[in-house]
Amino acid sequence: MSPSHRRTQRTWLTAAGIAAGICGLLGTVAVLPAASGAEAVQVCRATLDGETTDTVGSAEADSALDTAGAYAGPCAEYGPAVKVGNGRMRTYAQFSKGRPTTLGFVFDRTALTGLPEPHTTDRKDCYDVNGDGRIDPATECIHHQSYPFDLPGTYTKKSGPFTWALVNWNAEGHDPQGVYTAPHFDFHFYLQSRKDRDAIRVGPCAGPGLTNCDDFATARKPVPAKYTAPDYADFGAVVAKMGNHLIDGTGPEFHGQPFTKAFLYGNYDGGITFYEPMITYQWLIDLKPGDKVCTPVKTPAAFQQAGDYPTSYCAEYRRNGKEMTVSLNDFVTRRAG
Repeated sequence: MSPSHRRTQRTWLTAAGIAAGICGLLGTVAVLPAASGAEAVQVCRATLDGETTDTVGSAEADSALDTAGAYAGPCAEYGPAVKVGNGRMRTYAQFSKGRPTTLGFVFDRTALTGLPEPHTTDRKDCYDVNGDGRIDPATECIHHQSYPFDLPGTYTKKSGPFTWALVNWNAEGHDPQGVYTAPHFDFHFYLQSRKDRDAIRVGPCAGPGLTNCDDFATARKPVPAKYTAPDYADFGAVVAKMGNHLIDGTGPEFHGQPFTKAFLYGNYDGGITFYEPMITYQWLIDLKPGDKVCTPVKTPAAFQQAGDYPTSYCAEYRRNGKEMTVSLNDFVTRRAG
């Protein structure tokens, strides 16, 4: 491990910290039993060598979380950074006793600036629908920008079932029309391999999803009921190089409320292929330092793959005023069957 990613751990318990207790920090930082019988919390602090996990009393934690580079511990492991907008974004994972507690994206606020404008495309997913021998970017390309990410090596070695991640920036939103048409990010956590995902071909079917017609049919193969979360259904939202999307039709955006955030499942050939928090640009940019919003994830009765699965997803603007995160949280180990 490089010096910039070193992790150390130490305990700081002061009388003031113990006396202050942990009121107000539950659910924000990791809570640990202290040797004296009092409770303590974990904070990750930036150091010259990288990051250090400190176990402290709540008074120290409350102060530390306001400092640059500090966040609720334990310290994370990271994937490689990717340029997004005028900033950078990378995946991260946090663990407790060898199991994941958080898997997500962390980024500086500048990643929300300098993003591509509406009606632009990276021209990665285009198809000559009308057969005139040329590509019309306005009608024959998928209008999103894709940013693939590796997950932290520690996560892929220790856990599963997620294997890589992808962020899409949708400057003009996407289908269903009138529902998800606000500018937003799709934060994908893939169970499906990147090779299999890339094999979902472009073509003339699926409307703006520009999917090969055979692959469109494969994408709409139903997921067995026991592997489908309650209230999720196939809306025909198939996209090339992605697959189908199962959507919760009970979400507020389908009942007269503006779309701000939602959670989708990906599926292809009868299998669940990704977990996807989807969050609007405006909702993210409106977060203030210290804001953290977590939402339960509706989960199926059974799982096709064994592994550690989230039961909530969160978006946070850390109190230090520097980093923002979008993450899967509150993992539970599931057996296949």
